[in-house]
Amino acid sequence: MTTYFSEIGKSISNVLTKDLKLSDKITINSTANGTKSETLISTNTSSLSNKTTISRDVVDGIKADIVLDANVKTVLATLTATDVLLNGMKVELKTGDVSKIGALKANVLEKACAQYATGGVGVKCEMALPSPNAISVNVCSDILGNGTVVGVDGTVTTSGQVQSYGVALQKCQGDTTYALAADNGLDRLKFGMSSKLNSDVNGAIECVVGRSSGSLAYAVGLQNSNSGARAVYNSQGTVDLAKELSICDGAKANVVVQAHLASKTYKTGVAFDIKA
Repeated sequence: MTTYFSEIGKSISNVLTKDLKLSDKITINSTANGTKSETLISTNTSSLSNKTTISRDVVDGIKADIVLDANVKTVLATLTATDVLLNGMKVELKTGDVSKIGALKANVLEKACAQYATGGVGVKCEMALPSPNAISVNVCSDILGNGTVVGVDGTVTTSGQVQSYGVALQKCQGDTTYALAADNGLDRLKFGMSSKLNSDVNGAIECVVGRSSGSLAYAVGLQNSNSGARAVYNSQGTVDLAKELSICDGAKANVVVQAHLASKTYKTGVAFDIKA
């Protein structure tokens, strides 16, 4: 079920773009007593990073997440209130670096986000703190019924000027989903479709048209949910082949090969995900 604007066309992007990254990395995740540790080893850049997230319930419905980044030596905090102000509403306050306690000022607040879902309508808004000069808002609704949702997204300055806007529509009919979107001042049009071809295979196609530039780009892909294999071809003349492999309990790998047909060259990426 599509509740928010960002979820429109998600079944299409899941086939065509999700996790198709040409990076060699190892991610190790561990969770214990509300503390999550993520260690990332990137062989592309020969770098090692670690983030530790400590989650604690402050009071009923309010949770604090403290993120310690060992590499850049920062401490970030997020305070989340769920169903406190209204049933179905979630509010988040995010801070910048709070590691220098003695230098804390009001501008430590970095961003405020809110989302609210009720009766087939989902609303999200976001603004920078402590001095917001623009507010981003998007609304998604199933007001048309029959498996159809429509969404509007925009950014408005505090003086009332519209910085950007876009619209999107999605129709679900059986195992097939159609999505249409227009953004960049309605100059860019995007149409996509995804469908369940059989019990294991999903297919998707997407076309992007630039009205003022006259450009056209497209991609078509197939994904086997049972084997974890995927193939995507796009108008730039590249083929992406991906395969998710289960190594053992708690460990998997995502292998991506990108072949450029014209130059007969290819690139690879292998991402390991380990849960300790």
